[in-house]
Amino acid sequence: MKNKTKTINFAKIKILDTVNFFTDELYLITANGVFKILIGSTEDEFLPFVNCLTFGTGKYYSSRKVNFAIKTLIKEGYLLNLFDRDNGSFYLKISEKGKMVLDEHFQRKNHVYKKKKSKEIKNIVRM
Repeated sequence: MKNKTKTINFAKIKILDTVNFFTDELYLITANGVFKILIGSTEDEFLPFVNCLTFGTGKYYSSRKVNFAIKTLIKEGYLLNLFDRDNGSFYLKISEKGKMVLDEHFQRKNHVYKKKKSKEIKNIVRM
């Protein structure tokens, strides 16, 4: 019987890398926080983290897609879901299994994330 390793899609790699960044910086982040980092939110809370490599690289991700991927990563043991009793919120932390997958991914591919530029739609145009 062959030892099959499960491949993780690129969106999930970005999620793991985002949570890993915050874990390394000694922060915990919510699922919604991961979504806001990926879309490049300009809210004050997220601006100190523009140096996160995944900041703004998922501009076209929906919150539903990100939340579903996070739930899958938790279920498969790549992320840990930690409950903070003080404020009643769940926070994410990368597991050892998640770190191993990231290390394997970056050993195979020397990857740089591309920041997505959102198309600016004008609200008023000349006829």
